[in-house]
Amino acid sequence: MRIPLTDKEKQISWNQGREWKQKDEPSQELILRIESYLEAGERKEWRDRTKARLEDRINEVAQGLLTAMVLVEDHEQRRRDEEQRRWKLEQERPERERRRKIEEARWKQVVELAESALQVKMVREFLDTLEQRALAAAGDQGLSAKIQNWFAWARRRADVVDPVLNSQEFLASENVSLDDRPRLRRIYDHR
Repeated sequence: MRIPLTDKEKQISWNQGREWKQKDEPSQELILRIESYLEAGERKEWRDRTKARLEDRINEVAQGLLTAMVLVEDHEQRRRDEEQRRWKLEQERPERERRRKIEEARWKQVVELAESALQVKMVREFLDTLEQRALAAAGDQGLSAKIQNWFAWARRRADVVDPVLNSQEFLASENVSLDDRPRLRRIYDHR
């Protein structure tokens, strides 16, 4: 209830600029209210009734308060668990990103090796075709030592850059044993 301030009360420093004061008057009605979060449907308030005073319903109130305590604690635990989950995901994000980049780089390397293998295959086919034409053009004389040396050099160079022939070195650099890769071991063993 609002009560106007007297002139004497207005002169007190904490009342300066105020015209009234608040005075609590007992309503003769007892109300017990839970201010914390509770899920919908849970009782949050008990008050005196005309036929049943709050003091006479203490068991009902106590049971409601205990239920509210359990629900509030459960809600807080879910909130803490969710906060922990988000924190953990945030902490793991740099590691996931690092792994993604490693995986991306490894795949890029595999694609580059496949492209190199196709180039080497194309070079070998070209060398075979070129050598057959040179032999056909040379006839009975055969190829000169200089041309034969050039073909030998070109084939050796293709072998050096061939990722299939060098798969053991590649896998060793990737820390993968050929024993763990039987298909690649067969390719390597049959070269």
